[in-house]
Amino acid sequence: MINYTYVKDIYLSLKDIVIAFIIIIPIHEILHSLAFPNFKQTIFGFIPKGLVSYSFFEGEITRNRLVISLIFPFIILTILPTIGLSFIRIKNNFLYVIIIINAVASYVDIFSIFILLLQVPKSTYIKNIGNKTYWKWNKKY
Repeated sequence: MINYTYVKDIYLSLKDIVIAFIIIIPIHEILHSLAFPNFKQTIFGFIPKGLVSYSFFEGEITRNRLVISLIFPFIILTILPTIGLSFIRIKNNFLYVIIIINAVASYVDIFSIFILLLQVPKSTYIKNIGNKTYWKWNKKY
């Protein structure tokens, strides 16, 4: 005879989702900035109309460093906790909500990584000017 274990539902209240969103978004943006080469050139912002938060690096950054800064919050707040929870059976719906919200919030970062990898050569510097992104060759290579 095969024994089965009941899979319990995850209940998400709107209150939990809002609280998790308020907690996770600033942490997500701070994690981006930790991968930037110079914290003093980092600008944090929030656009209320679209409920969009951002961290913006004003200086030049290598393409690979920018890719790392874009993926960093996804790894720290989604991938590692998911792996950890697969070993440590914690039944905490709020923790699951945080992981899910960060995964959803990371879609723009992941899309940006694909754009960078497809359009920008490896040995380049990237600079944002206004809402446009530019690249130039790294003269070391």
